[in-house]
Amino acid sequence: MEKSQSFSAAFSLYLDFFRLAAALTVVAAHAVMPMFSGAHYAFPFGEDAVTAFFVLSGLVIAYVANTKETNAQAFMSARLAKLWSVLIPALLIGPLLVGIGNLVWPVGSGALNWSMTSGEIPRSILAAFFSNELWFVSMTPNLNVPLWSIGFEFWYYTLFAIFIFAPRKVRWLGIGAVLLIMGPQMWLLMPCWIMGAAIYLLRDRFQFSRTVAVAIFVLAPIAILVGHGLHAARFLQDLYLPVLGAGFVFDEIFFARDFIWQNVMGALVAAHLAGAMVLFRKAVIVEWVKKPIQVVSGVTYSVYLLHFPAMLMIGSMLHAWEMETMKVAVMFAGSLAISAGFGYFLEPLKFPLRDLLRRFLRAFLKKRAEIVATAI
Repeated sequence: MEKSQSFSAAFSLYLDFFRLAAALTVVAAHAVMPMFSGAHYAFPFGEDAVTAFFVLSGLVIAYVANTKETNAQAFMSARLAKLWSVLIPALLIGPLLVGIGNLVWPVGSGALNWSMTSGEIPRSILAAFFSNELWFVSMTPNLNVPLWSIGFEFWYYTLFAIFIFAPRKVRWLGIGAVLLIMGPQMWLLMPCWIMGAAIYLLRDRFQFSRTVAVAIFVLAPIAILVGHGLHAARFLQDLYLPVLGAGFVFDEIFFARDFIWQNVMGALVAAHLAGAMVLFRKAVIVEWVKKPIQVVSGVTYSVYLLHFPAMLMIGSMLHAWEMETMKVAVMFAGSLAISAGFGYFLEPLKFPLRDLLRRFLRAFLKKRAEIVATAI
């Protein structure tokens, strides 16, 4: 049987919907935080959504490396363009939004503790080069905490590129070097990304029936909800907390502090997407749904990177509000509108930036080849 390389149109649309749902979940999780809402709402799905992004990323990156970005030069230029096109502007726009909030309420608030602004310039520089969460040095910008996961993404891309494109004689040496750079936080969450890539690599082995696909598609998210209901993350954390120590877990590997649960959840998300791949293999797309999902999902990266500083700005503006539920609604809708608005202009920048990076890499590799030839 000849292997299919592309996704079905219906599955591609579902991935867009899945990406949108994950982004909205992250925004909602931050909107209900006490620092913004002034209340204590139970919504423990924000980090789950980031884990889902890792699984989705592995799936999509494995796909593009096999179909569109089929050499190292094309792959890395496209990946860097995608990351930098929004990340660099976000590192500038974020403090600007917070500054606007400070003009409205200069004394500060529970939503914006001004000690958060200390060291933002070096933190932003490290984040721009994906070095803010290496090993035990956590230097993610305080004004934009969600940026922590972008460094993880970059190093997972790098590992994958080495594995796929590097010559066999240096492949494992390169992988070992990158693993040494990354550190434990990234190691612990890397299986989630790998599981996503495995879905694509094993796509033609998913030949189970539609009934089984529906069952997997539905039961995997239910299992995640049941896990939260049973406080599975806390139970699993208690298994290794006495061994690793609270200081190590909550200070040194903070973003991977629930790594067992995060990987279990990653496996359930991967199962859900595998079920969706079979379920939507021959599904018919409802055309009036297609365009809105594609358009809105196209700005999810900007929403992810800019909603938090937008919330800090809105939080300063709404500092006197007592209506908690209404405050959450305004936080959610306002930050979503602001970040999506920026995304409309920022997301298309990846195309000219990709072309620029390709020309740079082409010239660099040509010059390097000339130097090597001269040396020989």
